[in-house]
Amino acid sequence: MAQQMQDYIHMHFKEEDFSVENVCSNIGYSRHHADRMFKQYLKKTLQEYIRDIFLTQGANELIHTEKNVMEIAMNNHFQSHEGFTRSFYKKFQITPSSYRNQKIAIPLSIQYPIIHLFY
Repeated sequence: MAQQMQDYIHMHFKEEDFSVENVCSNIGYSRHHADRMFKQYLKKTLQEYIRDIFLTQGANELIHTEKNVMEIAMNNHFQSHEGFTRSFYKKFQITPSSYRNQKIAIPLSIQYPIIHLFY
């Protein structure tokens, strides 16, 4: 089931009404059970995993588009420029603007299918 959640997230995370609750309801698990499963297999909660996906998408947009930081923040489900910048800095130890200007390597989140953990 964790793999199904991962797949659902990657298929739908760009949708405007995407939320943790949508993921859980579409898979048929409670938020608590989903968090417990993600913590077991991926060492992070469902919300942390989704935030990492949004931040990685934002980082890609910073490098590959001319969109301003506010637009990138809104495209990636952040409520404000400040919230995106704070989360981005906490994850990557660099501000979005500095990342865009310096183009340094940062640890982006990549979906590794959970099934690979068992082989």
